This record gives sequence, structure tokens and C-alpha cells, in this order.
Amino acid sequence: MQGIYKLLQGILNIGPVILIPSVLFLAGLISSRKPLKTLKNSTFVFVGLVGVSLFLSLYINFFEPLINTIVLNSPAKLETLDVG
Repeated sequence: MQGIYKLLQGILNIGPVILIPSVLFLAGLISSRKPLKTLKNSTFVFVGLVGVSLFLSLYINFFEPLINTIVLNSPAKLETLDVG
């Protein structure tokens, strides 16, 4: 049981940027007979996920100090956070 847990933790620690294209590639190989087309499409998904991840990281790193400054200097003391 401990071995299965370590295996699943290892797979989840890889991260979604690698895991999602890998799963799509394996599913494409099982359901299709064109491995090069499947590899190309999985590569497109990988590049798209890397781009979105990079954009979000830059966005968060740029605005985090600004938001923290606004929150610290705001006279309002809010108890809850609405992320919707």
C-alpha cells in the first residue's frame, strides 16, 4: 500500500504542465494510428500550458506587491474574502 502511495505522489509531483500532455499522448496512441500527429498535438498542448503558466506567474509577481500595499494601507478591515 505504501508503494502505491509513493507512486501516486511521484506522478502528482510532476505537475499538470507535463502530466496533461502525457495523458493526452497516451490516450491518442491508444485510440489512433497516427503517433506523429498525436505527438504534435500533445506538444501544442504542452506549449499552451507553459505559456499560460508563464503568463500567470508574471501577472501574479507584478501585481502582488501592489495589492499587498493597497491592503495594508486600506482603512477597511474585511473579515472574508470573496474570490468569485
